[in-house]
Amino acid sequence: MRITGRGLFVDAFAGGGGASQGIYEATGHHVDVAINHDESAIVLHQANHPKTHHYLQSVYDVNPLKLVTDEKGNFNNFINVLWASPDCRHHSNASGKAINRSEEIRGLAWSVIPYAALPEVVRPRIIFLENVVEFMSWGPLDENGKPIKEKAGVNFHSFIKALNSLGYKVEWKVLVAADYGVATTRERFFLVARCDGQPICWPQKTHAPLGSISVKNGLMKPYKAAGEIIDWKLACTPIEGRKKPLATNTLNRIANGIKKFIINDEPFYVPGSNRSQAAFIITYYTETRENEVRGLHLNKPLATITAKGNRFGLVTVDLVETNFKDTFSTLPDSYGLKEIDGKIYAVMNPKLRILAPKELFNAHGFPKDYVINGNLTLKQLASKGIDEHVFVKEKIEEIKARRSSKNKSFSEHENFMQLDLFSAGLFESDEFSDIKVFHSYSKKEQIARVGNSVPPKMAQVLVEANLPEYCSKVEREMSFLGGVM
Repeated sequence: MRITGRGLFVDAFAGGGGASQGIYEATGHHVDVAINHDESAIVLHQANHPKTHHYLQSVYDVNPLKLVTDEKGNFNNFINVLWASPDCRHHSNASGKAINRSEEIRGLAWSVIPYAALPEVVRPRIIFLENVVEFMSWGPLDENGKPIKEKAGVNFHSFIKALNSLGYKVEWKVLVAADYGVATTRERFFLVARCDGQPICWPQKTHAPLGSISVKNGLMKPYKAAGEIIDWKLACTPIEGRKKPLATNTLNRIANGIKKFIINDEPFYVPGSNRSQAAFIITYYTETRENEVRGLHLNKPLATITAKGNRFGLVTVDLVETNFKDTFSTLPDSYGLKEIDGKIYAVMNPKLRILAPKELFNAHGFPKDYVINGNLTLKQLASKGIDEHVFVKEKIEEIKARRSSKNKSFSEHENFMQLDLFSAGLFESDEFSDIKVFHSYSKKEQIARVGNSVPPKMAQVLVEANLPEYCSKVEREMSFLGGVM
């Protein structure tokens, strides 16, 4: 007989907090516990999920039995959901051919098996696992750290058999975030395993490409466009006259993009410009063919966002009405001529800026107020319901020291010590209300967080499809357990 109660939600490996956010969007409740060996991920998660308890540890160091037992070792809860997004770098083809892949990192998915192997009354009712599509080809490596082609998929199927042997029914699919209203074409592998006898359910697609038959017939909504996630208040910089001149490849991408997305296509007009400005996206990937255009129209979703760096640049151009009707060579400063509603416009003054990290989080569907820079003032904390609390970095240092200490005399319970990132009452006076209590993230760190994150909508629709009874948005004070690796 399963222990009664709401059960716990464990979200393992969610470094960007996307799965935890998706669970919150689906159920209306913050996850209870987050586990992560990375201090930066914990800080970011804490900033956005203040009601969650955090563990600054590897998921391998956390004994899942501790989550479901009291101090006397008696079962006092069960795990309702385990969400796992193991490190994808050593599976992904995007990591490049030169990378020496690690069996240990590739095998992080095995960390969910101890949860599945818990006694039947407390083990996860349902397991979600997310990774890159190449996860399905998970197999052994040769002595040079390269996948053995002949054994592709061997480890993956062994993993599935392990779950089956523990009584789990397992299904998996490749889902595209754009199909569910997310402004990116991010494609990911999703696995669902459950042992409660209920059917595995997959969410129905709600969006399709603009111009598709399903959109024209009103059966689906059009894909969310990249133009919707841009902060148009952020100014672009002219491509000429910069202290550091743009690279030749970048200039070529801009020129080719103007030809493809402005002159030869219906332009995307900058909102509020009264059609006096148009814009498009260039992407920083190496061209493989002459005159290839590495970019995209702003009426389409953004391409996959990676953790390796910001590869998206916003280009704006001025559209200046002109009487010239000859070739654009008669206008030395023009990049071409465009006819719009019977009038001729010169394409002038291209400007460029790299997309801001916040825009990338927008593309993944994070809330507008999602904290990404690690900085909060006490006033902002108060708005999140945690007034007069402050981040305690010393607690992190204490746990890190314990974890690396050669003295292993402290008990297992201490090794599993909970990381309480907030200490009440340190600042009670209003004069301290604007003090920043978190550490700043660099843009590189912010991009890494979003590149590693699950778009919250994907977790939301999967939870809603498989656990509708938890998604009524009532009793919002009921909390769940989640985890981060």
